[in-house]
Amino acid sequence: MNHHPYEEWILSDETLSPAENASVQEHLAACPECRQLKTRWEAAKLQINRAGLAAPATGFTMRWQKNLPDRISQLETQSARRFLFIILACSAAMLAGWVFTWLLNNPTASIATSLIKLTANAILVFQGIKFMVFPALRSIPLVYILAGISIAGTTALMLSAVWAGAIWHYVFRKPQSLELVKEGEKNK
Repeated sequence: MNHHPYEEWILSDETLSPAENASVQEHLAACPECRQLKTRWEAAKLQINRAGLAAPATGFTMRWQKNLPDRISQLETQSARRFLFIILACSAAMLAGWVFTWLLNNPTASIATSLIKLTANAILVFQGIKFMVFPALRSIPLVYILAGISIAGTTALMLSAVWAGAIWHYVFRKPQSLELVKEGEKNK
């Protein structure tokens, strides 16, 4: 016997159309399995309604609100550490890829030879920059060049320090926003 639409209609909380209701009643008269399903389902709904909603334990809300800032802080710390781990893992993967590519292209070369080649290439790049940039720099007074280098270096150093401080603060200290949340709860 096919029970497909009847089982769904029996278990559904939606109101059936008169035609569907008549079809279900006709099927229930002929099918003991669906009759048993309907009886058990109605008994289960009755037990659920009798049980009602359980009230939380005394002080649950206060404990939950008290622990919320700590949980948020833990989640933020875990997120920051995961972010740093991903950055380090990507950097390590890039380094491994570079080493792997180098080994594929230079299977017989030693590390010392490769370092010498790398240094030589860096010197060639610097020489190329020197031949392009230095003639233009000769027309600028040396004081301006040194001031520009000093400002650029100081800016880079300050931005690096701010970046490192922000990462340290986010990973190892509670953000200030959590302290504001705690103050707001105290004022309530």
